[in-house]
Amino acid sequence: METVAAWVERGERGWFASELAAELAVAVKEPLLKLARQGRLAREEVSGLYLYCSANPKRRREQIRARTLRAAGGAAFSPRCEPAAGSEDALATVAFFMSLLDERQRRLFAALESLRIGRGGDEAVARATGMDPHTIAKGRQELHARDRALERARRPGGARKCVEKKRRKFSPNSNG
Repeated sequence: METVAAWVERGERGWFASELAAELAVAVKEPLLKLARQGRLAREEVSGLYLYCSANPKRRREQIRARTLRAAGGAAFSPRCEPAAGSEDALATVAFFMSLLDERQRRLFAALESLRIGRGGDEAVARATGMDPHTIAKGRQELHARDRALERARRPGGARKCVEKKRRKFSPNSNG
């Protein structure tokens, strides 16, 4: 329980129970709840989930602010999600980098960033890149499937049909 309390207290953005359990590789729900009931930790609802934060009100506000900034997408593409990472220069660098990638690579990179961000990641990355959230979700599915077909950007038949195939054949004998 002391380890859980120390991690939550030192965490920059507080911790959701699932995040902390994955990080520590132990069950943490009961200890977190017990620490919150004892008043050693605070528990705040953020994005429909309980965020465990410092019992210190000032520190708790900082943790919640850092969490909500990230959920709003202001800190996409930053290694530690510092507020300065959402600067115009950082976004311009990301835009340049993405221009060097092909369609599939852009989709996979955006999906990887979305996974790193977690809940709300598709929307945050979509705002930062201008990509459609459904495209990012498709990339996430590809990452989870571990599809290694690197020779193609799309599946066979996935591109638009040729213009000639779309046009209706006009016959000189017809009245239309």
